[in-house]
Amino acid sequence: MADKKNVTLTPEQRKLLEEEEERLWEEIEKINAEAEAYLQAILNSVGNKPVVRNPRVKENPWYEDWKRWGFFDPNPSFWEIKPDDHPKTKAIKDARKHLFIFECLLTPEENEEYERILAKADPLERRIKIIDKMLNDGLSEEEAEAEVAEEEREEEEGGDAVLFV
Repeated sequence: MADKKNVTLTPEQRKLLEEEEERLWEEIEKINAEAEAYLQAILNSVGNKPVVRNPRVKENPWYEDWKRWGFFDPNPSFWEIKPDDHPKTKAIKDARKHLFIFECLLTPEENEEYERILAKADPLERRIKIIDKMLNDGLSEEEAEAEVAEEEREEEEGGDAVLFV
């Protein structure tokens, strides 16, 4: 980006941006809590048990691996994470439980609704990125918006290719 101006914010402008950023983070926390509550309600509806409810689970290319890992056992070992489990074991169980919930337990419609709830945070996160660039990089709002838009384009395109020679 050519001709970046280093914008000096007044203490009052800085304070307003910091307050806006804090408010946005609080909104994001509320959205995340809403998504978690939605997910917990679904888990509660099945008695917090590992129930396969996704009718497309057998179409997943990982289905055979999941069978080998015991995903579909009546009481899979990963479902209950015990306080005395080794940290690595806890991490593996948590990852498998998460995978089971989103690939096997949730129906496609429930997964879509969960994603829809989380997507409400996207514009807020974008605004936070803009504010960060204004506060930390000294960019004007227009420059910060342009940089964030460029980063988003690169992300959609798969990022910058890096060639090591």
